[in-house]
Amino acid sequence: MKLFLYLYPIQEYVDFAIKQNSGYMGSERLKDYTKKIKRINKVIDADYRQKNYSIAYVCYKKSSGGLDTELLSELFQFKQSDIFVDAGVSLKDLNDYIYPDESKLLQNLMPVDRLVVAGFHYTDCVTRFFKAAKEMGIDSMIDRALTEGFFYLIKKGDIRKALRKLDRTALKSGLWNLPATNINDVTLDFL
Repeated sequence: MKLFLYLYPIQEYVDFAIKQNSGYMGSERLKDYTKKIKRINKVIDADYRQKNYSIAYVCYKKSSGGLDTELLSELFQFKQSDIFVDAGVSLKDLNDYIYPDESKLLQNLMPVDRLVVAGFHYTDCVTRFFKAAKEMGIDSMIDRALTEGFFYLIKKGDIRKALRKLDRTALKSGLWNLPATNINDVTLDFL
């Protein structure tokens, strides 16, 4: 199975990314920016759903058990065929640096022949899942354009230049050995 795995599509992370990238925007520009970020759904559809990837969203659990669906962001247009995966940790756990067992979570999704990881946060959980998948022998990559960097890319408009800046940031943080995103023509059309 080909799998697109989006980590933590929660409102708190989306709101922070919007706030971080919309500073000093006037009301009209902010309105336009907010409208443009909804394109993330078209990108996921074009780059993954239409290319026969299964779409999975990793979600935090409630302390009482089950998925904490109240945290999910309205930005995302979830489909009935989407898979919702229990991270095995709550948002509070993660804030206390208690991480999910990436290998166990991936093992529960097997068989996976090709994995694309995206979501929040590139330098933390996205990278951890990518590395776990590689260690398991799964053909894997990170879609940099669909991490929190997406909100920056939408703001900048010049996608290629913005991605080069993201890649320089990754180099500085020691993540230079991870694959850079190959933005395809479909994605560029939507961004």
